[in-house]
Amino acid sequence: MNKLFTISMKLMVIMMFLFSTTASFSQTNTVSREEAAIKRAEDRLEGKRLKLVDYKFQIEQADSLFVAGEALMETSEIEVAEAKTKIKELGKTYKIEGKSSAKAMKDKDRKVASEARKENSEISSKYRADLKVLEGEKSDAARNIMKADRMLEKADKKLDLLADRLKMAEKSYKDAEKLLKEAKGDK
Repeated sequence: MNKLFTISMKLMVIMMFLFSTTASFSQTNTVSREEAAIKRAEDRLEGKRLKLVDYKFQIEQADSLFVAGEALMETSEIEVAEAKTKIKELGKTYKIEGKSSAKAMKDKDRKVASEARKENSEISSKYRADLKVLEGEKSDAARNIMKADRMLEKADKKLDLLADRLKMAEKSYKDAEKLLKEAKGDK
């Protein structure tokens, strides 16, 4: 009987020890679950914050693209107008110079007419070369206008898309903040 009593006492001590250890583990487990929930909520909040920063950075890039497009458009339009003006002036100059040589080509003196033809040929060659340069400047400026237009379109599409994404990210960030407060037990 004495033996039975010692065995039951030993079993009772072991049971008490197991019960107390299990109870302490469950308390630490509960605390770790809360800490883990808080950590997950903090990580989620940080991820949402980084996404917001990224979207704001992309919006700044799209804004700078838009500003660059506008500046390129303005300068290109001015360049096209200047090139057109120069082409008109060149045409007027050619007509004036061409009239004097045309009169001289009709002269009865062959030497004078021959010199006038050479002069007219040189004037025409110079006019074509100058015209080609001015037309090139005009077409470069026109290409820049098209490039600026594409830049403005791209920036506009990007800004529209990013504005929607930013709104969604801000809402998601606020939700994550709310979840963190709930995990910490704040109201």
